[in-house]
Amino acid sequence: MKSRTLLPVAAAGLLLAACSTPTGGVPSPVPSTPASSSAGSLPYGGAPKVENPLPDSVISGSPCDALTPEQVTHDVGHAADGEPETLPIGASCTWSNTAGASLGIYFTNKRHEGLSPYYDQTRKQMKRFDVLPPIQSYPAVAYSDKPGPVSSFCQVAVGIADTADFVVSVSVGNGSTADACPISTQIAGQVLTNLKQKAGR
Repeated sequence: MKSRTLLPVAAAGLLLAACSTPTGGVPSPVPSTPASSSAGSLPYGGAPKVENPLPDSVISGSPCDALTPEQVTHDVGHAADGEPETLPIGASCTWSNTAGASLGIYFTNKRHEGLSPYYDQTRKQMKRFDVLPPIQSYPAVAYSDKPGPVSSFCQVAVGIADTADFVVSVSVGNGSTADACPISTQIAGQVLTNLKQKAGR
């Protein structure tokens, strides 16, 4: 049986058009400035502690390698090359499909605070902020500048250590009625599985 494509193939919209805070042409998943004076003690801001952390080194490479080519084809709807970019907080990679939907993965390897800034800052700035059930036992949050319960753009941050996290963003496009948050969550699970394998877990 043919597997279902995750990104809508009938979506209409520009690449990451739903993001309100672009950085170098792509959305910044968290503020790149120090969060607060409490940042010296991790976690802070109400973020949960990561009980079984992965080494920070698993997000030291390129996020373009976070998914296998087969996963990219499945998630995007066709084979696609990722577009890498260096950001103040780390590195990103973006894929888009022929219908205008898009997928982005961010390794926040230049900001070693895990999920704390999301709880401390991002939660106050977004119209939607959902604390998700743990993904493979790792804490995660979904957020968007679009109100729920159905958001055309959504980012999911997963804490793999108190000092490390990655982000998956999905834009389904304005022509789709799909909620981007469950799609982002499912792809975050794929990325996490690959990172765990990289760490020998």
